[in-house]
Amino acid sequence: MLTLAQRVAMDHLPSGPAFEVWLYERPVPTIIALVALGIVGAYVLRQRGSAKWWGAPLIGAVVLSAGVFSLASAVETGREAMERGTREWLEAMTTGDRAGARSLLNADVILSAAGTAYPVDVDALAGMSLQASQLITSYNLRTVSSSQDGANVGRTRFEVTLGADGTPIPMGWELGWRRSGGSWTIVRAECLHVMNTAPQNNFRQWVPRLGRR
Repeated sequence: MLTLAQRVAMDHLPSGPAFEVWLYERPVPTIIALVALGIVGAYVLRQRGSAKWWGAPLIGAVVLSAGVFSLASAVETGREAMERGTREWLEAMTTGDRAGARSLLNADVILSAAGTAYPVDVDALAGMSLQASQLITSYNLRTVSSSQDGANVGRTRFEVTLGADGTPIPMGWELGWRRSGGSWTIVRAECLHVMNTAPQNNFRQWVPRLGRR
């Protein structure tokens, strides 16, 4: 039977409106559908003997597809920005990039686990990347999902397996994000599970060292 921590970590956050997903975030299926419709339209017109206009649907589909591709390339949705930030933060925290980790953390960031919130010093939390890089030899980011819950707030949830001395350590995290001045920063980092077990004493032991000064 799965524990509550496992179920929370494995659930994907709700996606955004369909038009944003298929127009901005996942344009390839939309482009394929447009081209397919253009081919079908051209075939139907040609079968009906419309020699002059049978190519119009295909040309229109290609033009629309180019527009969709250009739009998707130019626009980054809030969910895409948060997911990108999640990958960048994880990379920084596991490779010792203290400055990179700090740039993605809000000054009022809170670390939470097992229903308990711990206000932490942002520089101390970013500094954990230096210690982590000495212990972690590899990481595998398995899943990332995101939800924009308001104009300037959202969440990402991810599962990652860390490699330390050949031992795989699966973890689940949820990050709370806030946008200010066009940039998204992490305001909450919540550990959902460590090795499929709800974090408890292990967090209470080392989190006080990250307390705000």
